Amino acid sequence: MGMNTVKRHCTEGTLQAIESLGCFKDGHFHLKSGRHSNKYGQLRFAELIRLTSPFLNYSLKKLGVQHGDTSIVLVGPKTMGREIATYMAGSQEIPYAWCEIDDKEGKAYWPDKPGDFADIVKDRKVILLDDMLTKGTTTRQVVKLVEDSGGGILAALFIARRNQDTTAETIGVPRLDFLVDLEFPDWEISECPLCAGEVPLDKIGHWKEFHEKFPDYPLKED
Repeated sequence: MGMNTVKRHCTEGTLQAIESLGCFKDGHFHLKSGRHSNKYGQLRFAELIRLTSPFLNYSLKKLGVQHGDTSIVLVGPKTMGREIATYMAGSQEIPYAWCEIDDKEGKAYWPDKPGDFADIVKDRKVILLDDMLTKGTTTRQVVKLVEDSGGGILAALFIARRNQDTTAETIGVPRLDFLVDLEFPDWEISECPLCAGEVPLDKIGHWKEFHEKFPDYPLKED
């Protein structure tokens, strides 16, 4: 783990509490990264923020963020990142913004007037917030949007990281903080044992992208 990639202390009780919320599902899933896994993290905001806001507040404090500091902007991609950024910005009384992700175009964008996002982040230090970090594709897209809009990335905060090879360096941020590592297996589609066994794909997450490419592959019944 690089010096700019920091795993905060997470007690076994906290991890068990997160698991007890039903956030982690078993099955056959197509991930945003394009890989497949037998585990899927679907974190629920209301319960999750109650458990993890102490970590987020602590990380913000370590980054030098003070209550009411308008030189800092919290940015989160839709959907969970937006919810987390909105909540934390409200509790800290600091600015926030959010963005959409266009998977086909491979970019992050502001859904309203493009200049509005730049008005919020220009010449400010930006902290990215989201729930789950895998390969960092979404994060790199948000970083580009922020930098193209005149903002500077200070750090990225995540609740969970599911790929230990993903670091601050690989996603292009000065600092990466997260609460817990999730040791979930994942495979390229060509190497997926679930696909080899024709295990039906769960209709959760990014399953439609896989279904468009492989329309004859069986899907799990609702």
